[in-house]
Formats: sequence, structure tokens, C-alpha cells
Amino acid sequence: MRAACGQIYSAVLGTPGTIIERLEGTFGDEVVHLDITGCMIIISGAWNELAGKQSPVDLIFQFLTDQGWEQQPQYSADGPDGTLYALCKDEVLCLVSGQWDGGDDADTTYVPSDVYQVIVCCVQSGESSRDARTDD
Repeated sequence: MRAACGQIYSAVLGTPGTIIERLEGTFGDEVVHLDITGCMIIISGAWNELAGKQSPVDLIFQFLTDQGWEQQPQYSADGPDGTLYALCKDEVLCLVSGQWDGGDDADTTYVPSDVYQVIVCCVQSGESSRDARTDD
């Protein structure tokens, strides 16, 4: 799992206008509602700084799938304020959560924030395979 975090960190390192943190330890996970031990990458940035480059959310997905990682549909969600997906390879699961301000369709004068945050958490897949204890 450390190798996966290292590769993802390297893949997003050149993304314009981002601050990237890498952490290791035990984290409370909002998706599986458990404490999990692994590594985490937090990417904070602004959409206007990307200057036409791929967003970290898309970049990570493309990078991992190009490396043979398989998407785990039970962790998939998408909406105007963010996205969630997970990929797995060699018993490592990486959860990717993107959050941003999608605006307000009811208020045409509202100007959404330009800031986004992407959180990647990689764990041994057995660690999270008390799998998908989500509230359905």
C-alpha cells in the first residue's frame, strides 16, 4: 500500500496549483465507517490553476487503470459537489474522494468556490473487506 501511495503521489506531484500532503497511520473512513490503517494523500487546489491540465481526480483514475488496477463499483458515487471511486490491485484498495463546490442551481447569482480537495486512502484490501458496511 505504501508503494501505491508513493506512485499516486508522484503522478499528481506536477499538478499546477496544488498542495499535496502524504500521511500514514490509522484513519476514520467515511465510506466503510471503520478505522483503517494505511496511507493517505490529500490534494488541495483550485480549478483555475489547472490551466487546461487534467484534474487530480481524473489523473489518478487514469494512472491507476493504466497500471492494471480494477475499479470497484460498490464504492462508486458521483454528484455536482464531488465524486467517489475505488480501485484495487494486488490486495491493495485505494479509495479516492473528490470534493468541491458544485454551485447552486436555484441561485443564478451564486459564485461557487474555485477550491477542490481530493483525498486518496490506500489500505490492504483485507483491511476494508469488512467490505462496504455502508448505510444503504
